[in-house]
Amino acid sequence: MAEPTATADNNPSLRRKSAARLAAVQCLYQQHYLDPKPTPERLIELVTELQEDDDSDMPSVPLEYDDKLLSGIVNGYIGERERVEEMLLGALGARWQGERLTTLLKSILRAAAYELIFHPQLDHAIIMDEYVTLTADFYGEQEVRLINGLLQELVNHVRPQSQ
Repeated sequence: MAEPTATADNNPSLRRKSAARLAAVQCLYQQHYLDPKPTPERLIELVTELQEDDDSDMPSVPLEYDDKLLSGIVNGYIGERERVEEMLLGALGARWQGERLTTLLKSILRAAAYELIFHPQLDHAIIMDEYVTLTADFYGEQEVRLINGLLQELVNHVRPQSQ
């Protein structure tokens, strides 16, 4: 009998990684609206505080998430923001700055782009699947297809050997 494929549903480690990616997207989303821009550590604190606030409109992040992955994505994106934004613009052109992309969709793309660019050891298909699934938690089929297509273009741009 074949072993079941590991999914976030039956693997606590994968669940914590998925939760960390959701929290990272929420951090990048919050960063967009806060002025002055908080440190990555403060962004993570803010998202954690929002999870504990029953009146928050934000989708809940499971309290058990991969701290190292969350910190890595948030700190990494903020530290490499210019390069990530340049790569997004290079891969997606005018669509990156288009009106069709909400702040949340841009936050999803930013987190995914950071992982795709700076963690080439991670399988691009896993990263894409994680962020497409995350998009489906917030949006309908049209936005899910949009993010899937944009992430594929980004992969083709930053990891041409993965095509």
